[in-house]
Amino acid sequence: MSFKFSVVIPTYNAESFIEEQLQAVWGGTLKPDQIIISNNGSTDNTCSVVQKLQLTIPVLEIVDSSAMQGVNYARNVGIIHARHEHVLICDADDIVASTWAQKMIASLSAYDLVGSGHQELVYSDKLSTYVQERVVIDQPKVFANQKYLLGGNLALRKTVFETLGGFDCSYRGGHDEVDFCLRASRLGYTQGWISEPLIQYRQRVSDKALFKQFYNYGRTWVQLALNFSPDFNEYIPSFKLMARKLAVTLREYLLSRDKSRARLQQLSWDLGRLYGVFVYRSLGQKPDRVLVDR
Repeated sequence: MSFKFSVVIPTYNAESFIEEQLQAVWGGTLKPDQIIISNNGSTDNTCSVVQKLQLTIPVLEIVDSSAMQGVNYARNVGIIHARHEHVLICDADDIVASTWAQKMIASLSAYDLVGSGHQELVYSDKLSTYVQERVVIDQPKVFANQKYLLGGNLALRKTVFETLGGFDCSYRGGHDEVDFCLRASRLGYTQGWISEPLIQYRQRVSDKALFKQFYNYGRTWVQLALNFSPDFNEYIPSFKLMARKLAVTLREYLLSRDKSRARLQQLSWDLGRLYGVFVYRSLGQKPDRVLVDR
């Protein structure tokens, strides 16, 4: 059985990538009945690129999601504008496989939420382009083996989104999709997983961008645990223990000749967790939830 479905693409300053992604979505083995570009205040030529593509992709629409900065708000606005119960979400700078929509929609007939594996695209300075690297086919987990799906590669029923109040916009930089999936699971909604790389996922290019990304991951990891307190309290270290751990990580990074991206990720992750433990837990200043009004 086939369903009419919408594809939502949260977008911010993606003029360099959006055409490739849209051509991949529209050129797949199952064509969407609606494609929504949720424009989160782009200041480049993203909208101009999309408007030109509307001439050849008749189901392509642009909606304004600039009222609040952030991918979660852009997703929420896009899904609100979706005309169909079955919704797929992908990111503007990734590339979906030709069978992405077909396989995700087929799995959505049996589950409430569906995700899949991915292949990483890493920028090569030597080649001045992105190259294919690691393939990930295992479903990600957090804390006590809690399964979740990636927000940039997600199929869902719109009724699930409406029941949950959408993605929590208080998360800035990570763990928003984990929060969404945990809330869904607690209400009895089911997750499906396709163990195939149905999307190519572009990784951060610069060390600065990578550092910021994993710092945010560490900070929002603490936010996530506290939002589900007391269930995951045991995973949050004390400030004293986290400070000691960061000191060890920093010393190892500075003294080692190995300045790999993996070491940089660990350093920024620990720094973000230290911030989260101190501000969100010790000071009690965890951000309040920001959901869609129901």
